[in-house]
Amino acid sequence: MTDKGIAIVGKQNPGSGKGGFEHRLHQRRLAEVFLAQGYKAAIVEECKNGKNVDLGLSKDGQAIAVEIIISPQNAIENIEKDIAAGWKSVWLLCNTQAILDGVKREWASSNSKYPSVEVEFYLLSDQRFF
Repeated sequence: MTDKGIAIVGKQNPGSGKGGFEHRLHQRRLAEVFLAQGYKAAIVEECKNGKNVDLGLSKDGQAIAVEIIISPQNAIENIEKDIAAGWKSVWLLCNTQAILDGVKREWASSNSKYPSVEVEFYLLSDQRFF
């Protein structure tokens, strides 16, 4: 939410979770979207082997770590930590096309050491997330 939006509606608390207002808002909204699509969704930060992910999904025996990327800082480090924690599928939902392109490019240069892990990149504005 922009500073102007916060000034109009006041500070809001979208629930528990890490990160700022926008990050937690996306976390809650996406959990509802995925629940409606038949996923089991850990709405609050899910922990696996000591590593929290923004949203943990499971469906038909597949477990997916979802990371909400509002800023590109630490995105690659988060993916690597998710993999080290045992996640075999990681989805990065990026706030803007520029962030998505940058993180995807950075991942492409480092992902050769993780051939058995599926990492997918999406925009938060993708229609499947509404």
